Amino acid sequence: MTRTDFGLKAFAVGGLTALLMAAAPAAHAEDKVVVFAAASLKEALDGVNKACEADVGEAATISYAASSALAKQIEGGAPADIFISADLDWMKYLSDKKLTKPDTEVKLLGNQIVLVAPKDSKVEAKIDKGFDLAK
Repeated sequence: MTRTDFGLKAFAVGGLTALLMAAAPAAHAEDKVVVFAAASLKEALDGVNKACEADVGEAATISYAASSALAKQIEGGAPADIFISADLDWMKYLSDKKLTKPDTEVKLLGNQIVLVAPKDSKVEAKIDKGFDLAK
């Protein structure tokens, strides 16, 4: 892992931690913070949840699924204190339906596809339109 990769991961985990910590005081003592999050965030968010539990004394309840499925559940009335979508269109979908608090919407993370090879690999790849990623 490069220093840049570590820095980005630390920033992302820090942002997720801040998000959960901000929501925790808003919940009543008998309620848990309910987070609906994209399945791609499971590993990182489980770690953040564990750290928050150590700090505030209780873990959030997290439901992982596709952003579309979670958005439809929220539209149907499912209670969520925090929605972390992997798809901006589904966030906009809920926002347009007035099912979010616009002043709390934040673009927190992004995704990239990367190719990884051993350091001593002699393989070269030129990535352009039509690149066969599976090959």
